[in-house]
Amino acid sequence: MVVATQHKTRRLSKKEAAADAPSSCLGGGGVHRKSEMLRFVAGPDGYIYFDITGELPGNAGYITPNVACIRKALETHSLENTLGATLLGTIESFQKMVLETIEKRLLGKLGLLRKAGQLLMGCDNILDNVAGNNIAVVFYAEDIATNTLNKLKSATKKNKVPLLAICNGAKLDIAFDKGNCTVIALRKQASIEDVMKLGYTWVGLKELAISGVYKVQDKSLK
Repeated sequence: MVVATQHKTRRLSKKEAAADAPSSCLGGGGVHRKSEMLRFVAGPDGYIYFDITGELPGNAGYITPNVACIRKALETHSLENTLGATLLGTIESFQKMVLETIEKRLLGKLGLLRKAGQLLMGCDNILDNVAGNNIAVVFYAEDIATNTLNKLKSATKKNKVPLLAICNGAKLDIAFDKGNCTVIALRKQASIEDVMKLGYTWVGLKELAISGVYKVQDKSLK
């Protein structure tokens, strides 16, 4: 199997290909590649765990990353029955845990890209670089000012740059140790495949609109 990204095309190893085989969503979301869905496993203690790394041992169940599918899989006990394990806490607390786990991992990866010099901050700086065709993706805080968001939407749409919401400004301030951090962007040289997958998953779970033209991989199952 070949994965096509915005920057390059690479052939998956046998292990990666097996982990990326088609599977049915337990929440009624249809058949998708495993890599496009959320993975859950039964822990040795008999409880269900969210496996964000895709490396935990044991039987796994997969759910399409959107709120409706997660709720259906939990409310109908489809996930519990498939794994033979028990949901820890309420449906609401479980959904919150999944979202926060994805958010934490996404911010962590963005932090590493910042250390590598591939992340930009500051709205004016980012707008200039979007216009200069230097940006691969722009993230904004979900509580950003409306006029700032409108500027970002206009610029990214014009230059065909993906624009995604990411947590709130307070969490961005803490993650990047910078006050009033509401907009960040990644340079085109950055390796963004994992970040984009996490970003789109986060947006799906928050039920926010997705802007942009980025496609992590061909999602056809033909």
